[in-house]
Amino acid sequence: MSDSSYSSDSYTDTEDHDSSDSEVGSQSDDESPGRERRKGKSDVVVGDVNVCITTGSSYEQNVDVVVSSCSKDLDLTKGRSSSALLKAAGQSVQIECDKKYSGGVSYGDVAVTNGGRLSCFKIFHCAIPSYSGKAEEKILRRVVSKCLEEADKRHYTSIALPPLGSGYAKYPPTKIAEIMMEEIENFSASDLDTVNIVIFHKDQATLQEFQRTFQTNPGKGKTRPGGASSHTKGKSSTTSGPGRSKTFKHLTVDVQAGDLTTAKTDVIVFTAPNDLNLNSGALPVSVLNAAGVNFQRDLKSDYPWGVSYGEVAHVKGYNLNCKKVFIGALPPWGTKSPNPESVLYDFMERCLEEANEYNLKTMAFATLGIGALGYPYDRVAKAMIGSMGKFDRRFTSPKIQSVSILIYHQHTDYNKIKAAFDNELQLVPASSGSGTKSPAVVASRGSCSKTFGSTQVNVMVDNMTSQTVDVIVNSVSPRLQLKSSSGLALSILNHGGKEIQKELDKKYSSGISIGEIAKTKAGKLSCKSIYHGTLPYWYSKKKHNKKPEEVIETFVYDCLSMAANDGYSTIAFPVLGTGYQKFPPDVSAHHIIMGIDKYSKKHRSIKEVRIVIYGGAGDYQEAEKAFKNEFSGRSTAVPVQTKGSTPQRGTTEFFRLMYMQEARPPSTWSQFTNKRTIRDWSINLSSSLSPMQEVQPDPATVQSIQNAFLSTMGSKPQIFSITRIENIDLFQKYMDECQRLFKKAYANKKSFDPIHSLANSTKKNVVLEKYLHKGMTSQLYPEINEHYFFHGTNASVVPVIKSQGLDSRLAASGRVGAGVYGAEVASKSAQYVGPDQRGHCFMFIIRMCMGDVYVTQTGGGYRRAPCKTCFSDKCIKHYDLYDSIMADGAAFADREFLVYDKNQCYPEYLIEFSSQMHAPQMPMHIPPNMSSALGFLQKLQN
Repeated sequence: MSDSSYSSDSYTDTEDHDSSDSEVGSQSDDESPGRERRKGKSDVVVGDVNVCITTGSSYEQNVDVVVSSCSKDLDLTKGRSSSALLKAAGQSVQIECDKKYSGGVSYGDVAVTNGGRLSCFKIFHCAIPSYSGKAEEKILRRVVSKCLEEADKRHYTSIALPPLGSGYAKYPPTKIAEIMMEEIENFSASDLDTVNIVIFHKDQATLQEFQRTFQTNPGKGKTRPGGASSHTKGKSSTTSGPGRSKTFKHLTVDVQAGDLTTAKTDVIVFTAPNDLNLNSGALPVSVLNAAGVNFQRDLKSDYPWGVSYGEVAHVKGYNLNCKKVFIGALPPWGTKSPNPESVLYDFMERCLEEANEYNLKTMAFATLGIGALGYPYDRVAKAMIGSMGKFDRRFTSPKIQSVSILIYHQHTDYNKIKAAFDNELQLVPASSGSGTKSPAVVASRGSCSKTFGSTQVNVMVDNMTSQTVDVIVNSVSPRLQLKSSSGLALSILNHGGKEIQKELDKKYSSGISIGEIAKTKAGKLSCKSIYHGTLPYWYSKKKHNKKPEEVIETFVYDCLSMAANDGYSTIAFPVLGTGYQKFPPDVSAHHIIMGIDKYSKKHRSIKEVRIVIYGGAGDYQEAEKAFKNEFSGRSTAVPVQTKGSTPQRGTTEFFRLMYMQEARPPSTWSQFTNKRTIRDWSINLSSSLSPMQEVQPDPATVQSIQNAFLSTMGSKPQIFSITRIENIDLFQKYMDECQRLFKKAYANKKSFDPIHSLANSTKKNVVLEKYLHKGMTSQLYPEINEHYFFHGTNASVVPVIKSQGLDSRLAASGRVGAGVYGAEVASKSAQYVGPDQRGHCFMFIIRMCMGDVYVTQTGGGYRRAPCKTCFSDKCIKHYDLYDSIMADGAAFADREFLVYDKNQCYPEYLIEFSSQMHAPQMPMHIPPNMSSALGFLQKLQN
């Protein structure tokens, strides 16, 4: 039956028909796995399915389908039940009702919509008349039967039903319970195996009636201990043929013949072209046809420029039998850069980690890279199975339970592909378990301790929510939504109760800024208060002149001060920032201890600080070691001087060295040599030595720059001079940005995607650099996309740039917004120069560290590089941004390169030449505090 096949009419009904959801945000008694079963919750077997009778709200259930009563006109704002669901699911559900069922529904019929923000796949909306007798009982039977049959027909396995009619419709609870039990018992299930009947927690009469009817009627219900289903749980229903499976320590992997488009699982994974156009390729086309037109529409809306190799695009499943779809792009086998096999490993790792962060339990993968991309079957099998094994070893208690790899059964090489995966699975050691998952074991023990002033600091391996202290500290996103978080924040919500989230919503409706503290009561936890804070990504830019690690230090100090002011004496911290903010454990440990040490030197109120390392994390021993090193004076998080051999370029060890070591000037500099660090030069400048020196480069460099300039100019102007700008203060700021990008590379465990490999680009190297000699280009770091570019400007602002650097705030906005522009050919930069009174023009060669590069083919009024999630430069919901923009496409005759932080570029060389140039048409730097500034702007407009 299709969604539109249900009958409808124009009658309206404003009554609320059941009482399961009659309070918005009412506390659900449905607990997460491993927690005690609460009073009022019981499971029975009825017919083919397991029935769980519980209290709470049906829309909060972790099921495939949620059933909700509504008025006949499908106005979900009418009635407490439907309005509560609408608030939780979002306005998109109402919009879908209006569009698909403009005439509403008749009594006894069901309208089907997507789940919106709920965790379910679908919502079944049904209208029931007020009770008067037998006729209404028949309608109720028809509704219950339709809901069960439709869920089963769509291959869903679980459904949540309220006691339909128990509200203002005034059906007798005895009749509701009898009818629902009889319809469930008479229902013949194929896929559906779990029915949750969810009753409003204050409606004890209805709850008791359901429990009596389902558990005491002879032959009608049989109690099932623990609520176990008669069907296998935690598996993707995906297959159409026999296959091989193997269980790692936690994760079960099976290889089967199957069709990804019919897989019943939490998330499916496949690859497509970089532009995410699904109209080509057999599998993308099949997925698009199965998912519906909205699938491609949302994909293009969320990822207008596609994805780079190895990135993961997320989109809802729409008409597919999954909650989410992950899509990526792989380079063809044989591509020199990036390495296809490395990209495949990276993509697999990202998919598994992101599915785990979303608390998804089952996944289904296509055989990635096989087909037109030409990946060898054995290499694909090794990469996919190997990535799963690595993931399994890293996480002590992963959310993902099972992964299916589906081989298309009509593939001409099906047997060869399957043999490759079977061979790889044979190499996986047999699991020592019995095949059923036991509860995750969380390590618990004391680790190390040290006294700071009057404060005892105890480091322990344990679970944060079990701590008996005055205050526990929680790290959460700026919007303070615990449910959408993972790790500690979600655990606090599950164990402390929804009252914590309600208090956050009420007191901090706009969220908080980075470094701020939101204070709530502790709910059901053993502490008195919870301090919630939000932290930056480790590789974020400075905020209020503080590095991200310094934000942690200040946050710890502020939490201790607040606890003392609140009259508390004990407090527990997690290892702050080591989750999605990607702080290395040693960096977090160092700055947590620094914050405690600073506080203890001034105050004596806090008697104990506990630092709780989560014992369920696969790498908890690394954090434990970091704190032991801190206490013994062997911190590994402090800047170092380079000693011995340098690690191989492009490795995580190299990235770590580059962000930790004291930066030095380039080896080509002659005034400020690299025999000293930049910091030493800055501190020890003599009164006779200015921090900015303009020097003559060596002859090879001069010849190299002259060649690059004349070869890309298009004309042959006379060159008067080529000088190097050695500004030690400016270069320090530039190197701070370079080191920030090396942090980002270290956190992501890979170099940034090089400019010549980016999706939606012309895929070529920087033209300027092919003319520069190796002595110059060897000074650059391609790992962070550091490049040389030309930059033309007006002669009058050259002294300001040499002294203060390039500043986009002093420039008119260009085609890609108000940034600092660079060009790879001199002829482009020459369009923006302005001569002095002698007719001399000036052009810089600038260093630019671009990091994560966003490609635009049309330009736009960007004020900064856009968000990596929503691609808006004005985004305030997410904190992971691109670092720069490259304009590359039909709208641009020459590529343009932009950064929006002046410290991401450094004006290193200056070319003075003579030429007849037009008045500038693009960003021009205006000298600050100059009386001619207004006149200069007026000239630009003429």
